[in-house]
Amino acid sequence: MILKNKNFKLLELQKRSLNSLEQAFFGNKNMILADQKGLGKRITLINFLSSLKFKHKISGPFLLITTKEKLSHWRYLFDKWTELKTLTYHDIDKSETGMENLRKWAV
Repeated sequence: MILKNKNFKLLELQKRSLNSLEQAFFGNKNMILADQKGLGKRITLINFLSSLKFKHKISGPFLLITTKEKLSHWRYLFDKWTELKTLTYHDIDKSETGMENLRKWAV
């Protein structure tokens, strides 16, 4: 587990979920995180992606798709919890220029 701030701590449930995500990922299994609202699924997923990059040396890119209303909160959590580089892409323009800019950034 790689946390941006050493004062941050995952809850026991989040640690178990992170462990389960890693086991599913490396076992080539699908997994759904589902529990009551407010138990830290976003934090768990962000820490999972961070562990892939910094612990397991899998650099991605990783794609996270969310609703427009949740974009700023996801961005806030990524900035707060991890050193991962993020790009928020929200564009109706499907032109080659827009997609080419995205491809250049992802390399």
